[in-house]
Amino acid sequence: MRLLLTRNLFSGEATLGTLSIVYAGSDEVKPFGFSCEDTDRGLDQVDPAGCIAGKVAGLTAIPVGTYRVALTWSPKYVRKVPEVLAVPAFRGIRIHSGNDADDTEGCILPGLDLDAAWWRVLRSRLAAAWLDREIAACEERGELVTLEIRRDPTAWHAWVGRSV
Repeated sequence: MRLLLTRNLFSGEATLGTLSIVYAGSDEVKPFGFSCEDTDRGLDQVDPAGCIAGKVAGLTAIPVGTYRVALTWSPKYVRKVPEVLAVPAFRGIRIHSGNDADDTEGCILPGLDLDAAWWRVLRSRLAAAWLDREIAACEERGELVTLEIRRDPTAWHAWVGRSV
């Protein structure tokens, strides 16, 4: 299974996006919901040095790129939670419930609804629980789970070019 996160709303405090799923053996992209993250600071997985230099601890969305996702034990949540693995300059990145950038320190917050006016996702517990079950089912079948993070080019260029 491939999770596809497309960032399309950017601010100095948060980043919002859409979350879709592509199941193994299919090319069909199925819309799932939305995402809320910390600020996208233009980091890219292919530039680990830039990730280190551009990261603001606890206030930065993870770099765009493709990552493996696995359910791993979380001492904070005292259960298995999806972890985004091998993120340059980041550790312990999870996909967990929450509503806005105050609920994340680099992690991805899924939601079934979006409240763009308040820069938050809603019905996050339902979204996170469903993803937990889907990822567990994939792991039981021996399927690899990946997360591809990308930016909507038009929205990104508008955000980056706002001060030019």
